[in-house]
Order: sequence, then C-alpha cells, then structure tokens
Amino acid sequence: MVMRSPRDPVIEPADLRLLSAPLDFLEVEHYRFRAFLAHLERLASDRRVARRAAAARLLLAFLLGDAALHLAEEEETLFPMLRARCRTADGVERILGLVEGERARARDLSFAIVAGLRDCASQAVPDAGFASSVATFVGAMRRHIDWENALVLPLARKRLTPGDLARLAAGMAERRGGDGTGGAAGHGYFGE
Repeated sequence: MVMRSPRDPVIEPADLRLLSAPLDFLEVEHYRFRAFLAHLERLASDRRVARRAAAARLLLAFLLGDAALHLAEEEETLFPMLRARCRTADGVERILGLVEGERARARDLSFAIVAGLRDCASQAVPDAGFASSVATFVGAMRRHIDWENALVLPLARKRLTPGDLARLAAGMAERRGGDGTGGAAGHGYFGE
C-alpha cells in the first residue's frame, strides 16, 4: 500500500455512472477540472524538483486525457446541439462566444503549459515564463467553467430534448470506450 501525503495532488476519477445524466456528468467534470487548476497553480510555485515531477505527471495525464476529452465533446456535440435548439432570445451565440473566447485563450497557452509540465515531469526546470502562463491559463479556464456553470448548463437543461440528452450521453460513453467504462485519449485538444 502506498501512503500519500495529504499535500500530494489527487484528482478523483470520474463517476462514469453519471453518463446517463450527461449534463450532471459535465457539471461534476467541472469540479474535477477545478481541482486540476488548483494543483497546477501549486505546482507552478513549488521549487521542489522531486515533488513537482510526480505532480506534473498526474496533471499532464489529466490535461491531455480527461480535460481535453471533456472540452472536445462540448465543442463537438453539446455546443452544436445548443445552437440547433436555442431561440434567438436565449442569446446562445453571445453565451458560447464568452465560453469559446476563454477556451481560445487557454488553448493558446496550452503549448507552454504542456511543455512546462513535461519539463517538471522529467525533473527539468520549466521555461521562465511557465508560472505566468499557468496563472493566465488558470484564470481563463476558471472563467470558462464559471460561464458554463452559470449560463451554458442551465440553458442546456432548458432547451435540450430527451433525445438530445440520450445522443449526448451515448457520444460521451463512446468516447470513453463504447460503454462508458473508461480510457479514451483527449484527441489532441491541448498543446500536443
């Protein structure tokens, strides 16, 4: 049995049973993403090389795996469904524009984030701008999550049909191995 320090980063695995309620699953994924962002901030300021290496491997796996998968499926499935179902008065283009703007900022920085995490994972010193890139990336992703929780998910709950939700759930399960039991790659969403 491996004993973990209470300071070691942990990102709890997704409860794939929630895939049957895909909007709830996305909301829970936002909590996991917030944990990732908090750990990333700590790593950027931690100067202990050995401690950073283990944390960086965990964070890199989450960013290139679950986080990238989550964002890709929103862009490929959820957002198009919302555009198809929402009324002009819902302001979906404005709402999604806010979210997509924050995503674009984060994606632009993701190359520096991935490179810095890879450096930390190999016990090398990351680029001097890594901490600054992390701060900007974290801010953009937190705003993105806030917009989605406050505007996108409530709108999806209001406008998506049971058939839409079933298709969303099926697509999410398929991306995770067909039956929702795990393990898809993130489709190159971030800095790869």
